[in-house]
Amino acid sequence: MTKHDSFNTTLDSVDTGTATTSADPSTGPLRPLVGARLTALGGPVAGSTFDVGLSESLIGRRDPAEIVLNDRAVSSRHARLVCTVSDEGDEPTAQYLLEDLGSKNGTFLNGRRLEQNKLVSLAVGDRMRVGSTVLLFSRHDPVEEQLLQSRKMEALGRLAGGVAHDFNNLLGALLGNVNYLQAQPPTTEELAECLADMEAATRRGMELTMQLLGFARGGSSDIKPIDVREVIEQTMRLLERTFDRAISVRSHIDDGLCVLADRSQLQQVLMNVCINARDAMPGGGELSLSAALTTIREDSNTAAFLSDGNYVRLRVGDSGCGMDSATVERAFDPFFTTKPRGEGTGLGLATVYGIVSDHGGHVELESELLVGTTVTIYLPALDPSIRPEPPQPSQHETDRIGGVVLVIDDEEPVRRSTQRLLKRFGFEVLCADDGAQGLAIFEAHRELIDLVLLDVIMPEMAGDEVYERLREIDPEQPVVLMTGYAPGEQSRRLVNQSGLDVLKKPFDADQLRAAVTAHIRRHDP
Repeated sequence: MTKHDSFNTTLDSVDTGTATTSADPSTGPLRPLVGARLTALGGPVAGSTFDVGLSESLIGRRDPAEIVLNDRAVSSRHARLVCTVSDEGDEPTAQYLLEDLGSKNGTFLNGRRLEQNKLVSLAVGDRMRVGSTVLLFSRHDPVEEQLLQSRKMEALGRLAGGVAHDFNNLLGALLGNVNYLQAQPPTTEELAECLADMEAATRRGMELTMQLLGFARGGSSDIKPIDVREVIEQTMRLLERTFDRAISVRSHIDDGLCVLADRSQLQQVLMNVCINARDAMPGGGELSLSAALTTIREDSNTAAFLSDGNYVRLRVGDSGCGMDSATVERAFDPFFTTKPRGEGTGLGLATVYGIVSDHGGHVELESELLVGTTVTIYLPALDPSIRPEPPQPSQHETDRIGGVVLVIDDEEPVRRSTQRLLKRFGFEVLCADDGAQGLAIFEAHRELIDLVLLDVIMPEMAGDEVYERLREIDPEQPVVLMTGYAPGEQSRRLVNQSGLDVLKKPFDADQLRAAVTAHIRRHDP
């Protein structure tokens, strides 16, 4: 039994020249139910893809459909592509009838002029030329594309994390010395202003490196059970003050949704996505936000990125300007932005991708020009029987002078600025420039040392190994970790699971004083 379905595809072109590309035809003939498509290699929409299959998710379906490459001018150079599908055998197969409908320069398939009313079988890599525009037949596999994107983002994340780590050490040394000078009696008003400007610039650099770390998935996290509704409502209260009155917000949040997450990072994810949605609607529009429980199974496309199980699905949509396919493809790249110079860092969605991935989740992006954009975020759902902890108000730590601190850090500028600040606070300071020297100093003066400040990332002997050796020497020794980035599995486990206090680089004088005095007080007899 043979079934015949057809649809028409009108392909208009303009005199914009041709382009070439390579494709592997060994993947076999196109099968329209598994993602056949045309990719434009020239013309005003070069790089765009057009589905030619019959799946309900693709253009065409089972009714005639049109694809117009030139959406304004009507050209006499066009051809009609009619697909005939047979379901005989194990899989549906397809043949295409290519009709020349008046192209001045003719319609060609792989360099040969088409013969009227002759069926041809097409393979991946075949090219059709209509006038001066070339179209490439290819196969569309959204799961494979997302896997490639995931691998690319992983590589970019490692690069970004390494850069952020180096910058954090530089900024930490700079900020520490600026804070030290600010604590001295100012010699002139002009000098005080210069120091204030230096501090402001340094803190701006800190903000950028923190965003890089969010993208790189290397920042330390305070992971706790979080009530999703509470975080969304709190974030939206902050954001709505910045929204134009012409933007309406519609939300639907299911009750009882809970995830294991870092509260501040989850808020940053929501803020970044919602700010992008707001900026895409300068003339007003609608922002929709929803949160619901969903189940990922093996047969789902998303299952390629997530384990089977229950997930909280966060979805933010806007009715703004939307993005073309080329922009969507680069949307998660760090430092890529469509905003005017000075209005965006290009790290918003990159940070979202990194944070969500670090929480065991996944991000999907759909967009259409002049229609809008939807960002969907999946986070592992937590058992509702586990009650989220309410947000804890910050506590001001009073100064406590006295004690001996051992600083172990391989970066001399960081080590020296930290030593200088600690001495100003009234502490005695011992310094080591690597793990082996730090252990030797600790063994020689263990009865005197009240606290160890330990860098996580060091050459030869990393922080996790140093910490284990310290524990062998004295299991009760207080330790505070210092880190800007922890790319290794062992180091990340040390940061996330050891239960130690973490001083995130770059830190200022107040943060250093609070961490050190609070920790020493906690371990005083």
